[in-house]
Amino acid sequence: MQDLGKAHDGTTKFAIQDARIGAHSRRGDMDLLGYNLLQWLYCRLSWEENLKKANSPSNRQTVHSLAVVIAALTSSSEVELLAEGAAVPVGCAVTTISDTCQAYLMLKGVVDPAKEMERLSQKQEKLETQLSKLKTAMSAADYTTKVPAEVQATNLDKVRQSEGELARIAETIRTLKLMD
Repeated sequence: MQDLGKAHDGTTKFAIQDARIGAHSRRGDMDLLGYNLLQWLYCRLSWEENLKKANSPSNRQTVHSLAVVIAALTSSSEVELLAEGAAVPVGCAVTTISDTCQAYLMLKGVVDPAKEMERLSQKQEKLETQLSKLKTAMSAADYTTKVPAEVQATNLDKVRQSEGELARIAETIRTLKLMD
């Protein structure tokens, strides 16, 4: 049986199937939606960095050009790219795509904010546990001598990404509280 929680490699053959799996409804599982939608959209192509750094003018333009595709895949009536620093629209929840990119989904009246907050709290606890373990391993006395430099760099990046994602989750929980 196919694992519905995992996107394919982004080939054309599976593109529609992945989009359907990930975007079957606006509610769906928000993590699955974000993961599958972006895996399909950027297929790990060279413009993947545009989504991670969407605040530069050229990258914002690239992301904006995908608005029609995103709207079609998510059955949304409208996709809007918010200005940097703009407030989250009332009634929206945030799905974290990466530590620097998030999608706001209008969910007022569609989902139960209490259940979403519970799910996000569990995700937050899990991420905090992973981050704590990673920081503990990195603080070992012989870490810098025994661990290769590439792994150290990867671990530092994981810490940065995890901290960014934790901040986004906290922001999402605050947004969901406003929906109550």
